[in-house]
Amino acid sequence: DIFKITYAQMKDLSDKESKRRGIDLFNLPKNPIGLEITSGTNKLGYILNYIGTSQNTEDVNIEARALYSPQSSAYSLNYSGPITNSNVKLAKKDNKSPLLKSINKDEGLTFELIQGLPSEEIVNTFSNYIDDLTNNLKKNYNPQTINISSDDVFIYAIHFNGAVTGFFFESHANKVILGDRKYADLQVGVFVSSDNKIKGNYSLVEFNPKTKVNSDPVYKSISKGSVNMIQLGEL
Repeated sequence: DIFKITYAQMKDLSDKESKRRGIDLFNLPKNPIGLEITSGTNKLGYILNYIGTSQNTEDVNIEARALYSPQSSAYSLNYSGPITNSNVKLAKKDNKSPLLKSINKDEGLTFELIQGLPSEEIVNTFSNYIDDLTNNLKKNYNPQTINISSDDVFIYAIHFNGAVTGFFFESHANKVILGDRKYADLQVGVFVSSDNKIKGNYSLVEFNPKTKVNSDPVYKSISKGSVNMIQLGEL
């Protein structure tokens, strides 16, 4: 049921953006990947990533995200792939700001996109994760360069029954560069609880082509310690 709801909303947003920009329509996958938010045995919400491919070429992708609970939902997207690095309509920074809808912030799990920053210690925990991720990427891929942007980060306060239970950091427009013609787009998601503990994380290392046209992504887990790295595409 969660998949049906988020897929339909994400597909609708993706198609509208494609038509508005006069660009390709995208196929979204049937196997999104992300985080499940729980309290005890209760499943409260989901953060799902849909890595889609143009219906016409493997060279452009859509990276769409859905934050969903019965009480709240947020959707955002950006484009990636080789075409985004060339001088065409799909610019790297042509990102879609999150669309956020909440029914009642005082009940259940809700998401709030914040414009400022949480406490310094929460931000430092996210920064320390980025340092650990960078070290793991270096050990696993031996890249020439790792570019992680501090500008393209969305931060959501996550409320549970009216109280802030943590913060979700979503970072995109990042790259792991292996050589002149080989690189991976990098998405990062980290959930830090209000008591300053990382409760869930993922780092999607997306080599091009990420998926074949009309195909779903194939994920390869290469997690190291507390850093959950998921590879898409062939190295």
